[in-house]
Amino acid sequence: MTLSSDAAACALGYPAGHAYTISLSNDGVTAPPVTAGVDPDGLFSAKIPISAEFPPGTAYLIVTGSPYDNCEDGASCAGYWATIMVK
Repeated sequence: MTLSSDAAACALGYPAGHAYTISLSNDGVTAPPVTAGVDPDGLFSAKIPISAEFPPGTAYLIVTGSPYDNCEDGASCAGYWATIMVK
């Protein structure tokens, strides 16, 4: 499957070579993470392999590597994730 995002509406200012890490998780099973290069404006696309051994059902794609991953106490943060159905 492919996970992608359009450019952000705001200026992210990512340096060249910035990357996100994408993890696929379901029922305590986490597939090996995938690294995806990210454009300075946040645009990215990554192919996410799903092995035949990965458990079926609701799974979560968790994206890390944004400035919002680690917030100071009391700050408002947003995590990046998507829900998929593995058959």
